[in-house]
Amino acid sequence: MTFHVYKTPAPPVLSFGENSCICKPPVNLVSDRYASWSNGSLGNQANYYSAGYATAFIVDQNSGCRSDTSRIYITHAPNFDALLTGCYTRCLPDTLPVYMLSPDGLKWVWSLEGGWIANGTNNHNIYLPLPQYGNYSMNVRFGDNCEIESPTLTIEEDDMCGCDSIQVMPLGKDECYIKDCQLYYTLTMEVTNQSSAPVIFDQISTMSGVTVISSPLPLTIGAGATAFVQIGFRLTNLQISHIAFSLISTSLDCEREISMPIDFSACVGTDCEIKLDEILYNPTISSPNASAAFKFKLTLPTGTNSVLGVYSEPSQVVDYDATSLPTVTGLLVLDYGRLQQMQESGDSVVCIHVLICDDDKLCLAVVCVKVKDLLDQIVNGAKTSRQDFGRMSDVGQSEPYLVPNPAGNEVRVVGIEANSIETLTLIDMNGKVLLSVSGKNTMDIHTISKGYYILKIKSTDGIYYLKLIKA
Repeated sequence: MTFHVYKTPAPPVLSFGENSCICKPPVNLVSDRYASWSNGSLGNQANYYSAGYATAFIVDQNSGCRSDTSRIYITHAPNFDALLTGCYTRCLPDTLPVYMLSPDGLKWVWSLEGGWIANGTNNHNIYLPLPQYGNYSMNVRFGDNCEIESPTLTIEEDDMCGCDSIQVMPLGKDECYIKDCQLYYTLTMEVTNQSSAPVIFDQISTMSGVTVISSPLPLTIGAGATAFVQIGFRLTNLQISHIAFSLISTSLDCEREISMPIDFSACVGTDCEIKLDEILYNPTISSPNASAAFKFKLTLPTGTNSVLGVYSEPSQVVDYDATSLPTVTGLLVLDYGRLQQMQESGDSVVCIHVLICDDDKLCLAVVCVKVKDLLDQIVNGAKTSRQDFGRMSDVGQSEPYLVPNPAGNEVRVVGIEANSIETLTLIDMNGKVLLSVSGKNTMDIHTISKGYYILKIKSTDGIYYLKLIKA
């Protein structure tokens, strides 16, 4: 018997073709030999419509041997949704915070009326200057000689200006406490009026997730005087790192915006443990090479009274259900390219955080899963995951589906008994609840913008997550 031993063929050499910029899709990729591409294409070229890694390999025609996989990275375009566009009223001078412009490296130039006023290479936590009223725009260069201009941001003078003479100094005497599984926080500060006339503050407004429970309003601060001020808040969003609020003077028709950092670690313990029972890839909601959805199931400590929040690093948990304690179920949607980057950079885990209340004590529990295990599930798909992808209930029940899908005006749930449906909730890919109806198997979606959404179905049989395409 004769054996033939062949060398493994060299992997293909991948490069960019005519277009390397995802902001003007498709991106054209080129191989030096006939190749099989990760998007299903065959040949010396392939077109890609999403950022992240693209891969390809070749098969030797003589030996039938497969080469190792080559890959090339398509840089993300800047997320101008993080940058205000359109027309806004502000009190100037001011700054415009941009928290995540892109996960990749870039160079940006910030302009007013076409003239440069700032530039940088940082891709997050950018504070753009707003020195005067007018039209602003950002020019961004990224990837392989890619360039894009943001839509115009027009800043006009706000009607509620005039409190610029009010100075606020935190005193570092903040306190937190727990009552009825709620977190309360007290800010202490000095408020100084540097003007030549008294200022009366009679209203206060706050950011979402924060409620004022005590304040010294109405507060009169004389010309050149300083007031000692304490304001108490109840926090319903425990992922925040600061409290933003405004003191409003209706008599002067002005407001003073204030943002102060908070630290409630003294009121939240970390000595609680949770168990990750399962985390399973959900291909019916995921988008190939773009987003990866995973359903998860957690078991919390016995005696847990309530769950105040569930979030992940990196973000985000799109939805969770804690109505059957100590079990918590939910849906986690991760950027596929980000997962690959994490594995390359040595960030080896994705962690789920759960803030729980047990006997009027708050505790932050953390459980982590290896990035490699998540990527293996994506690659293997149904080979390593059970077939009840869409649901959080017992196997053996019939699976619901949506008719029509894509849908324009109304969508209907079929496949399960209509009278078993308790609520239908429409969620965007960032976890924001857009619509909710009770006791019906249909939902009117004519006011929703075109795009991809998740429809959560809560029924007497369990919870289901389905992808909805709004046409």
